[in-house]
Amino acid sequence: MRITYLFAAILCACSGSEESKPATTADTGLPATDSGSDAELVGYKCGEPPYVRWSGKVIFNDVSGEKPAAGATLTSPACPGQTLTIPADGAFSLLLTKGSKSFAKLEKMGALNTILGEWGVEKDEVDIEMVMLPPLFAGLTPDWDSSTEPAVLLSVSPQASATGACAAKDGVSFVVKDQPTAVVSYFSDSSVPSAVMGATATTARGLVTFTNVTGSTIEVVGTKAGCKVSTITRLQTGKIVIEPKYITTLVAYVTNG
Repeated sequence: MRITYLFAAILCACSGSEESKPATTADTGLPATDSGSDAELVGYKCGEPPYVRWSGKVIFNDVSGEKPAAGATLTSPACPGQTLTIPADGAFSLLLTKGSKSFAKLEKMGALNTILGEWGVEKDEVDIEMVMLPPLFAGLTPDWDSSTEPAVLLSVSPQASATGACAAKDGVSFVVKDQPTAVVSYFSDSSVPSAVMGATATTARGLVTFTNVTGSTIEVVGTKAGCKVSTITRLQTGKIVIEPKYITTLVAYVTNG
């Protein structure tokens, strides 16, 4: 099962999740462990050893469907002065410092500048998808001028163990902590989602945006009766970095409370 990192595909009928079986090695099928001898590793090294390896694809999701984000660039404060250019097949392989916390930026002509919510690196991960969106989505996002302002896009993801109402994406409400003027918008579950005027909780699509936000980071708090909602997931720490002209993407887990 693929892991969609911090964002579920939204411009098609399908959706993704961070939920996944434990990562396995490609040749043995056994549970993956930390990467081998650091001296023997080749690839895009981001930070200092010891390393773990994260691999997968960067996807560009426009109205015609998903395709590899060929030519996109990935940068991170964890590897200053370095830029990873995504190849034609969209594949990437990152060697990240075990135990590190950082975030990444994705840029591509014809796509929205994207920040991936802060990662927490503990072990090897495979089949990660990083998803970029077309400028069209900026027009669907209330109160966002993508040329000057930051925005945040969150996707609700019930965990595999969740039951009852906690196994559904709808009915989750969010606020931005200490930012009462932030605009929280919930999106419809139509094939091309649009903001639902007056909505106070997620629909079955589980999508929400946060605009009119300030500072360099924000904290969002989610609630659903009888359930626990958290932006701390398998791959992300819960810290939400924002920056003008970028949309930050992340996932919120829902479990039984």
